[in-house]
Amino acid sequence: MADDINNGFDLDAAWAEEQRTPFTFTWAGSRWTLPHLGDIDWRMVALADEMDLPAIQEVLRTGMGERAAEWEDTPQPAPAMLKLFDAWLEHSGMRPGEAPGSDGSSPSTEEPSPPISTASTASASAKPSSGRRKSGSRSGS
Repeated sequence: MADDINNGFDLDAAWAEEQRTPFTFTWAGSRWTLPHLGDIDWRMVALADEMDLPAIQEVLRTGMGERAAEWEDTPQPAPAMLKLFDAWLEHSGMRPGEAPGSDGSSPSTEEPSPPISTASTASASAKPSSGRRKSGSRSGS
């Protein structure tokens, strides 16, 4: 592994060992390739994963690399781009709402709120009538 007791953890070596397959797709008659989402800055991916449309646009533009200008000249209807982003997430082993590096929610730092009322077994509402229900028309005809 990339861990040496004398030198500490070598993140450069550990990252170089990772195997990440690029994502290829066809759109508007052209073949496009995006890097694995694991190769994009996780802060950018996290914003996009929250369905922030400008962030999705930015992560796609970043992923296009040298072809970014060509990508910008290509039609990008929102429903198609959202399908593309979801497929890219899936290819990268993620599901929507599961940004890389996310470890679930953090514990609460708030103290529990005090109860606002006391528990009671009796109801304060009026009791239902036990009398017979009247029948017939109200119109008097």
